[in-house]
Amino acid sequence: MQYAVKHDIKDLKGIDGLVVFIHEKTTILKGLSKNLDPSLGLNALLKEPNVKGKKNEITVSYLNAGGLKRLIVIGLGDSKTPLSAVQLRHISGSLIRVADRHGLTSLGLLLPEDLCKDNSTSQLAQAIGEGLTMGRYTFTAYKSSPEKSLQSLKKVTIIHPKQGFDEDAFKRGVVIGESVNIARNLTNSPANDMT
Repeated sequence: MQYAVKHDIKDLKGIDGLVVFIHEKTTILKGLSKNLDPSLGLNALLKEPNVKGKKNEITVSYLNAGGLKRLIVIGLGDSKTPLSAVQLRHISGSLIRVADRHGLTSLGLLLPEDLCKDNSTSQLAQAIGEGLTMGRYTFTAYKSSPEKSLQSLKKVTIIHPKQGFDEDAFKRGVVIGESVNIARNLTNSPANDMT
């Protein structure tokens, strides 16, 4: 899978699905999110009763605007509670599976500006890399007829408003995620294959 980092939302060409993070009781978008095209209907979506912004809540909205097919809203919970690296890793892994289920080939993650309240940028960037990589894991080596792969996602673009997004930590997270997936393969394989 390819990864890219951007610092603005002027050009969303080539992105099938856009991910926006919100806190509970969010009624108005802030930061880069407020500059999104109004035709996406994100402000209307925030008024829907099923979009509450609760922790780890994922809402998928079908679109056909500006090349986007899906708008994915992720709940972060209470705005007073800082986002942890563990939560972000979990969310990133879940996003990969959601994107694959919806047949998306490219995903844009519009990270909130206040992402780093209590954590360093590098911790959170690494957690995103780990989650995106580990979320792809499937073990099909011993299936007689493996199911058709649902892994349609080819590219993830991380959109962060600040120039301080730690790309090296993100890449380190991808390497750690790949290493975890190798360890999973070893664990899932029979012992006689390992000798």
